[in-house]
Amino acid sequence: MNNVGMVFGRSGAETPASSGMTLVESGYLSGDIGDSKVLDVSVYQIYLLFTREITISSGAIRGFRAIQIARSEDGGFQRQYLASSTNAGVTITNGADSITLKPSSASYDVYYALYAVL
Repeated sequence: MNNVGMVFGRSGAETPASSGMTLVESGYLSGDIGDSKVLDVSVYQIYLLFTREITISSGAIRGFRAIQIARSEDGGFQRQYLASSTNAGVTITNGADSITLKPSSASYDVYYALYAVL
């Protein structure tokens, strides 16, 4: 028996269907206690990282960003802002195969979501 899968109108042998963006990890970082988070970006080829930074005292948005992360054939990666606010409440640092997120001061909390695209 031969199974046929359909993806965007194409037919062919059964293959895993692409489900679009996959949530890799999301969470919350407290500026009060100096939270930080290391996100592994070694598995997929392209990622999207979203952050929302909040001023703790008022609950107002301090900043937000959307960042594309792309791995190269040599194993490294680069990141580029797709969009970002003028103000920032997060510090983002590249590692060898990771990105570290940390509130930029004790005055800000950070919410984040990392998605794999490819």
